[in-house]
Amino acid sequence: MLEVRHPRFQWHDTPLDWIPGDPHTTKVIDVLHLLLPAGERWMARVMKQAAPLIEDAALRSDVEGFLRQEAWHGRSHAQVVEHWKELGVDVAAYAPQIDWLFDVLLADKPFGKRVPAWLRTRWIAWRVAVIAAIEHYTAVLAEFALDPAFLAGANPDPMMLDLILWHAAEEAEHGHVAFEASIALGVGGAARRLLFALVTAALWYEWIRGVRFLARADPNRRVRASWREFFRAARQGRLPTLGAALRWSISYYKPHYNPRKQFATTRVREVLARSPAVSAARVHVHSR
Repeated sequence: MLEVRHPRFQWHDTPLDWIPGDPHTTKVIDVLHLLLPAGERWMARVMKQAAPLIEDAALRSDVEGFLRQEAWHGRSHAQVVEHWKELGVDVAAYAPQIDWLFDVLLADKPFGKRVPAWLRTRWIAWRVAVIAAIEHYTAVLAEFALDPAFLAGANPDPMMLDLILWHAAEEAEHGHVAFEASIALGVGGAARRLLFALVTAALWYEWIRGVRFLARADPNRRVRASWREFFRAARQGRLPTLGAALRWSISYYKPHYNPRKQFATTRVREVLARSPAVSAARVHVHSR
């Protein structure tokens, strides 16, 4: 069963530009904090509905662990957004479109309309397939972040790096769950691939919009969203290249795609064992 950890992050010492001298890369990565709180809550809600529909006990247990891990991810990233407010960054103007995606378009009652009884199970299954597509991207981004070369020499804020690595490691742990759940719920390959294409387009759009928004919201106005800066960071290995992003997208369409083969579990265990925030949570639990 997937372990649900409760890391304890303290943000009061984390600066807005947590990668010194590289505010653009900081903003690109910080889009995660805009997207994930609402997205993770929605995923946990949908997977909770899906769990009773899955007959395989082991997979159902993984689904239950998945939704609890995702709920804590969303809570942890939301704390970063609260810290931003203290630093003068107001993200309220960004939230409505994300809320529309998850609370209107992909809601239990899309556009406020009740789903017919004969379609309700299928609506849950399709949304699980959407989650599987999102999880593919979070998994490959996790693979990038778990590489020891990630931000090596950049001197990032240790608390923010710990959050990213902890989240990446847990994405590696549960990266297979939504994909296998979508298959168990009867979503065919054609539907999964179509939904993946739609998710890909939405993620690209929202990520670019998010970088531009954060650049404008920076109270010091020190950075502009720039493809030149993106390519510079990609050459430095601080961000994935566009070529890597394309390969990641194509890999989902391979006939024998299997997210279980994505990660080296040794690296995952190492990151989780060394996480200060995870260790602090364990000490807190044992001291109670």
